[in-house]
Amino acid sequence: MGAFWRSLLFSGRVIAPSWFVSLLALALAVSLPGLGQARDLILDGMMFRGKTPFLYLGTVVSGLTFWYCARLQLYRVDDILMHHLKTVSADRRKARLIISYWPRLLAVFPLIGLALGQVRLSPETPVMAFWGLISLLVAAGLFTILIARRAYLRKKQTNPLDQNDDAAHGRLSSLDTYTVPLLPGSAPLARSSKIAVWGVLAALFLITSLIIAYPVSFPATLGTLMIVMLAAACWAVVGTILIYLARHKHWPPFPVTVLLAAFLASFFSDDHTLLSTPAAKTTARASVKEYIEYWLDIRQDWINDGNNTLPVFVVASEGGGIRSAYWTVRILEELDKSPVLRSLLNGRSFRDHVIAFSGVSGGSIGLATLHAAHMGGEKTADDCTTQNPGISRAAAALRRDHLAPIVAKLLFADLLRRFLPVIPGDDRADALAFSLQQAWACEFGHHPGPWVTTRAQLEKTGPFIGGHIPPALLINATSVETGGRVIAGSVALAKDTFPQTLDLAGIIRDTEIGLATAAVSSARFPLISPVGRVPLTQQAAEILCRQFETAMQPHRDAGKADALFRKYQCGHHKRTAAIHVADGGYFENSGALTGAQFVHLVRTVLAKRQDKRPGPTDVTIIGMQIFNDLDKARIMSGDLALFNAGQPVPALTGPFARETGPLTGLMATRGARARLAETDFFNSVSARLAVTAPPFGRALINSANTPPLGWSLSGKTAETLDDWAKISACMTAETLVHFLAADRTGLPVTPCISPQTG
Repeated sequence: MGAFWRSLLFSGRVIAPSWFVSLLALALAVSLPGLGQARDLILDGMMFRGKTPFLYLGTVVSGLTFWYCARLQLYRVDDILMHHLKTVSADRRKARLIISYWPRLLAVFPLIGLALGQVRLSPETPVMAFWGLISLLVAAGLFTILIARRAYLRKKQTNPLDQNDDAAHGRLSSLDTYTVPLLPGSAPLARSSKIAVWGVLAALFLITSLIIAYPVSFPATLGTLMIVMLAAACWAVVGTILIYLARHKHWPPFPVTVLLAAFLASFFSDDHTLLSTPAAKTTARASVKEYIEYWLDIRQDWINDGNNTLPVFVVASEGGGIRSAYWTVRILEELDKSPVLRSLLNGRSFRDHVIAFSGVSGGSIGLATLHAAHMGGEKTADDCTTQNPGISRAAAALRRDHLAPIVAKLLFADLLRRFLPVIPGDDRADALAFSLQQAWACEFGHHPGPWVTTRAQLEKTGPFIGGHIPPALLINATSVETGGRVIAGSVALAKDTFPQTLDLAGIIRDTEIGLATAAVSSARFPLISPVGRVPLTQQAAEILCRQFETAMQPHRDAGKADALFRKYQCGHHKRTAAIHVADGGYFENSGALTGAQFVHLVRTVLAKRQDKRPGPTDVTIIGMQIFNDLDKARIMSGDLALFNAGQPVPALTGPFARETGPLTGLMATRGARARLAETDFFNSVSARLAVTAPPFGRALINSANTPPLGWSLSGKTAETLDDWAKISACMTAETLVHFLAADRTGLPVTPCISPQTG
């Protein structure tokens, strides 16, 4: 073995006692420049939200915590004297150097990671290069202070590693081998260390209490990155304590303690129940067929206003975090404002011709935000709407930091409850729902009222802004138990049209869920959001149990069915039965299958009503799929075979191809199912529109600043998406004109690409 590798192995064994803190510091330092969401948070916090002081404070606090925890592991008198040290002065000096400087390096790792992240942002935002230099100077200053601190304390204290080599050699001369202090001695903690440890534990419980009490405002004040830094600092201390107890108090090893606590707490961890309120008898939803009949009835005179046909849009929006939500809102807003479309539709807006929205994950969040904007409700006490006239209120609601509340719940309250189930708190996905509710109330000036369409509203419209009922909203989630869809709809679903699908509002027991909770149920993608628990009505539980019993009947002779019935809480436990919902993207990420089934139902209603009542019979159903995938050059409309043109099939190669093959296959199957759903959707309509970023859009943004998939957008990313939405909406409107208008005379001419947009 060469000298370099021997030295590297020697260094690794010396710092091994601080492995937990070292891994945390390295992970933080790598994540800041390496993750797109982290870079976007840096840019957003420093340039748009005024979080620069909190960002640097959190970085320094986490670094100092890593330094102190590493010192507790490495600077122990007995850690050195009670283990085998080779009687070679050079080795002792090398160990002294490593133990002295490694904690100091850990202290500046977060600052170095921050500096690298800022440098990666500098091509698009040059001022970030300056901030990167500032971060490096702060790191150098902190490193210098820690070295000066040791020089000052040497005058008052003597560390065994600083003693004369001969004295240490004489004390350890009976030891003939050198083993690094992997198992430290049993010396107790100093008083100052105990005070520091108890102080950090108190801070952990204080922060957790504030997050539970103020789930939105407190995290939003600190910002996501400072929350991550504080969590890393707190959990570094907790890990250090457990490692100390394992070494000095004969506790089980640290990993064993963590796994054992998590295992015991798992029996009480099914507490992520969907946020709901007692059901009101006056909010019985209209059926989907009743809604379609009413929607067509109130538009029966539109067929004679100069158009040859009545355009009816069914819109599906795929998932993709906040990027998809914001993109969906901006595309639909631009289509609503399009002068070309308003002229084509005789002064009516695009939204007036939309009969249904189908969304998945982030797409559901965007569609729910637009739905909330058009609902009535109780006025808010404070006016906290945006003051920027260039930003719509729906867009402003999604520009807020929705990531901080859910990350705070994840890293503090939920993580602590994962090991101590007695800690109170709500489902961490509720933090996202609370954040959306607060943003909607602030931006729209009212708390959204009941979001479902009732039978009473079909007779007397309201309480919707503008006098029209909004489009049917279908939010797609996935059932963990069955693998099928769970749809939260503003209208009651027809079982014959939506087979093997659970209607969320129809199965949840004795309660109803709000619009934000319904949208978040579709956006529960691990590990940020857990699967949600849905308590079932007795009728729904009995139906599911009968289906399960029929499926398991052939296995009764094996004696396993009864145990499985008990597992699914059938039989005498129907009142406590529950299912769990996960992200809608598990089933398929486009929302197109639900859109296709809705189109089939519209065609069925149209066919039956022709001979029964007057109304528009010449209807053109147009399917619109809003894509979120920025890396595929899909076209706006045309041959479906061109959607993946130029996209080579990825080869399954690499050192772990056999191990990653099954997971790759599952993800590819999910994508293929979405493509099949999109094909079915587009084949069911008279015209199809595929809306994505402009063909050249991917080149408009530096690869280091790709819009993230989390729940927070920087102002710069939002502005980029705004520009893309204007271009894509304009191109979509032009496609509709070519399809719907044989004669373009009188329609405005608007270039889609201008110096401002292109």
